[in-house]
Amino acid sequence: VLLLVSAGFMAKLSHSRRRLRTANAQVQLDLEARARAEEALRDSEARFRALFDSAPQTVLAIDRGHRIVFANRRSEEMFGQPREELIGKSMEILLPERLHADFRENRLAGRPDVAGLRAGGGEFPIEVSLGPVETSEGLTLAFIGDISERVALQQQLLQSQKLESVGHLAGGVAHDFNNLLTVILGYAQMGLSKVRPDDPLLEPLGEIANAAERAAALTRQL
Repeated sequence: VLLLVSAGFMAKLSHSRRRLRTANAQVQLDLEARARAEEALRDSEARFRALFDSAPQTVLAIDRGHRIVFANRRSEEMFGQPREELIGKSMEILLPERLHADFRENRLAGRPDVAGLRAGGGEFPIEVSLGPVETSEGLTLAFIGDISERVALQQQLLQSQKLESVGHLAGGVAHDFNNLLTVILGYAQMGLSKVRPDDPLLEPLGEIANAAERAAALTRQL
């Protein structure tokens, strides 16, 4: 009986050990799978950060409450704030107060008057694009571009067009005025050719001719 009881106990013990080894092996496999998943997640996050850090524009990820959960390196250069200080804050801190309501109602895309706000309080023109991301957090990616150079070029082009218009106007006025001066000078010279040296009209006609010639010189400068 003792031998039978001992054999039964040993059999149960052996069975328990096999189950324990199997369980340990499964735990080990689960741990390895989890480690691989965590490593893959870290690699994915690293690629994500490297991708957006190399972007020429500011890239922000914002949650449903408009709080910033990610900011790339360009955001520091554009807004003058360390990105660590941006995390957890509303994106509204990067916009002038007059644009806060429009931002909350998603009315900034495509507008020409959108401005960013630097850390020192200075404003600069920006272009904003928002795109939702399918995640459990309901994130939205905000792409922000500094268009200061573009706006400056547009202003220069507008100024150049204004100057060109003024130039055309001045040229037209000078041409018409020169035609009038030609008539005045022609009649003055005609009068000078018909008066005698002692005629009292000689001097006034000479002054008219001289004035017309000086005015013609001015129109050529125009």
